[in-house]
Amino acid sequence: MTDSRLVPPHAFEAGSSILNLAAGIAGRFGVDTRVPPVAEPALDDALRSASSVVSVLFDGLGERQLAEHAPHGALMQHRLRALDSVFPSSTAPAVTSLAAAAPPAAHGNPAWLIWSESAGAIIRTLPMDIRGDRHRAVRAADTWSWQPWALRARVTSFAILPREIADSGYSRHAYGGSVRLGYARIDEIQPMVVDALRATPRGANVFVYLPQFDATSHEAGWQSDAAAEVVRG
Repeated sequence: MTDSRLVPPHAFEAGSSILNLAAGIAGRFGVDTRVPPVAEPALDDALRSASSVVSVLFDGLGERQLAEHAPHGALMQHRLRALDSVFPSSTAPAVTSLAAAAPPAAHGNPAWLIWSESAGAIIRTLPMDIRGDRHRAVRAADTWSWQPWALRARVTSFAILPREIADSGYSRHAYGGSVRLGYARIDEIQPMVVDALRATPRGANVFVYLPQFDATSHEAGWQSDAAAEVVRG
């Protein structure tokens, strides 16, 4: 038997994870996730007083990358605190944890590739297809048992996503209960957010996904000039 004293608590148990952030936002809109919010009084006060919340996920842009590419930029100047990612910390488990307000051990999407009992094959969890045969799609209903917390929220939710994935099988499941909006260019996002907030004067939950830094980092490396340009705009 493992001695629990030798196993450090995970960040979400200490209230310092992106999962806790998702749980706090969900709680603000009446959804009980059984996960504690971020242990940060300033954030608690901000959520309590806000009728709407806009969350922006810069995929792959962590503390080290931000300090390297934009140490004096707006993000760093307005930074409140650091949060840990989930474990594993790649895109698939992280975005699923934000959508489900549950850890990977609960939602069951720990990686880009997983074994699917229903498909009898290894699948790619975000494109929702068979590894090695991208023409064979798999259904979210046959793969996942978790549900997005936005389905139970008291306000309208919006998911602003790259146009090419806005209507994917994964997006339809992960952002079920949300109005999904696809953008082709970065400069289209701000008007979408403004329109969403204006359309919901009683409050809204808006999620914006920006994969550009992560995609560029995979192609050229996160320390590349191309990746730096994404951060600096």
